Amino acid sequence: VRELLKPFRTSEGLRQWQVANPSTGQLFKTYAEALEAGSLHELLRPSNFPPSMNSAESLELSKCLRVLPHHNDTGAFFIAVFDKVSDLVLKPDFAAGESMLSGVDTTFAAISGGPEQDQESQQQERGSKQCNQQLLCYKSVAQAMPDQVAQLRLFLGLSRFPMQLLFCRYDLKGHADEEQIHQHLGMANQLVLFAGEAAKILRWSAEEHATQKLRVVAGGLRVFVREPFGVAPNSSPFRLAQEAIHVVLPYVGRRLIVLESPSDAQHLLAGDGGDVTTATLLSPEKDKLEALGPGSFVLVLKT
Repeated sequence: VRELLKPFRTSEGLRQWQVANPSTGQLFKTYAEALEAGSLHELLRPSNFPPSMNSAESLELSKCLRVLPHHNDTGAFFIAVFDKVSDLVLKPDFAAGESMLSGVDTTFAAISGGPEQDQESQQQERGSKQCNQQLLCYKSVAQAMPDQVAQLRLFLGLSRFPMQLLFCRYDLKGHADEEQIHQHLGMANQLVLFAGEAAKILRWSAEEHATQKLRVVAGGLRVFVREPFGVAPNSSPFRLAQEAIHVVLPYVGRRLIVLESPSDAQHLLAGDGGDVTTATLLSPEKDKLEALGPGSFVLVLKT
């Protein structure tokens, strides 16, 4: 497959990697190492870790393809080809999950009305209630998380960025012990930018106070993404999303590093995900780069 994709540039799949504890950010090479350190988490599973280097599974991993954003000016992708050799049989835990989802459908039916309603009527009302719940997912970040937005603005020097156009979208979460579907009021993981007029319509028609709801299936440009492994002191809980860097760049006043040497850019971007040293950099802002603490930053090649 790699040969068929040329000149599109790809990298081999990794056979070794480290896995971070989602709560502490501590890195481990094996599941046994995490257990020994007492670093347990519900999302930290044995299958997250690479197989033994001597195993047949490990040898197969190098046949996968990784597409890195800076190699072809694209998004990042992971490509693997699977051969189906038999039918899928649901394991007990998957079957339980399927049963729980069926319970959600029953919940909506209970909201819609009693057995005297015909099936078509119940489906219509159920869909309407589900839609109304979905409408509450979008909130202006200025209202939903003012402290975190102020921290993000200070961290990247975004004094002129139009935060009033930025929204967060919350997920829906069903509660098995109650006869309704509640909005999940946890932390939004993505901040989405809308055009000025679209932002006005969204505020008027999709927030909680709106009497006539607007159903938003998808929209906006993902600009910031929540850091998945905790936040260092004096940092920001959000990092820049790659697809919006050209939009945000004119507003970035801090943590912006200008590279004046193409060889510096090549050195920093040519690696396949390993550690990169700054000792050989030629650009005057080398010291500024080395002094950066953890968190998002922008590299700009001066041409």
